[in-house]
Amino acid sequence: MSHSIIVHVIFLVLIQTTSYSQTKDVWELDNLFDGQFGPYASGHRDTKFDFILCDQKEFRVDVIEHIDMNGPDLVSPKRFDVSATLYASRSKKGVRLRVVIHPFTLQLTLKHSWAKELITEPPFTAPASEGVFDMELRDGATRDCFEGRPVPPGQHLPPGIKCVYTLRLLTKSEPDEPGHAHPTINSSQQKVLDDSYEMARSWLSRAEDAMEGFMKDPGSASSIRVSMMLEKHFAWDENPASLPRLSSMIIKQIEALKAALSQRLNAGWSPRPRFNVDPNCILRRVHAAATHGCLTCMTLYPDFFDIETEIARATTVIHETLHNLNDDFADHYQETDLGYPGRKMEEAYDNPASYAAFIRDLGK
Repeated sequence: MSHSIIVHVIFLVLIQTTSYSQTKDVWELDNLFDGQFGPYASGHRDTKFDFILCDQKEFRVDVIEHIDMNGPDLVSPKRFDVSATLYASRSKKGVRLRVVIHPFTLQLTLKHSWAKELITEPPFTAPASEGVFDMELRDGATRDCFEGRPVPPGQHLPPGIKCVYTLRLLTKSEPDEPGHAHPTINSSQQKVLDDSYEMARSWLSRAEDAMEGFMKDPGSASSIRVSMMLEKHFAWDENPASLPRLSSMIIKQIEALKAALSQRLNAGWSPRPRFNVDPNCILRRVHAAATHGCLTCMTLYPDFFDIETEIARATTVIHETLHNLNDDFADHYQETDLGYPGRKMEEAYDNPASYAAFIRDLGK
């Protein structure tokens, strides 16, 4: 039994609010698949992912594609996974893309109307060489997945399959100072923002009460959670001698946040996505950006409304307001970063992500 499997690439980007200063050109790869592989598997997917090429390094991402199986005689599997690796690198004409589908084995169990028993077919193994796509694309160009693909002798591509890649330069490296020359948000966006502000404000007093209660009686049952959150978000080592300074810094920031969030936000809106790249060449979408020198100013980006949850939006409001309140605060670690919150408490003292997450976890 001959099978041909088409795999398109899905890249999930960790979405976090950042204020990194380094930026790079961001590329978007759009892969459309629509077709039928043999009598049992079919699908339609139109997915996009963003990637960035740092210097001359080759971008690589490992992905897993879920293939849905169907057919009147098919018993199992209803779905199987195929793994693939995408490589992207700079070229003279634009970006060189290489997609490698890893070897996989598929075994079908069928129940034919004319048969009394289930029929299990011999395993079918597809080697990696059958799924190599090597193509070169420029900004705005579209290319058929099969163009230039070697087809092994004795095999053919199933009819009715459409598979294309489209490459776009999503945003160029150019200055985009938050808070300047951006239109104001509309009424529906304002409602979302107001709800986020209200949630953020509601966390502050509860987090402050929990912290003060912990300082009065660190051994109480209600203080166990506070101790856990101090360790999680500030790398507290349970040394009582370090508590007064740490507690004082947290309470100070909560009080400043109360005053700042009691005022109406002067929010600007940028319809163009904003990206930043950290020193390890990790691409991040920016949800919002602080405006230093203006306690109530913030620029919002599409992902703030389109992707973030209400809790994430409220956390972002606190995070960016902390940047407005503290010129010396820097994004040393995001909450999802490996190594967060740092090896020592001192690394978290001026990291807004630590304060925002701590307040959220104790206040919600």
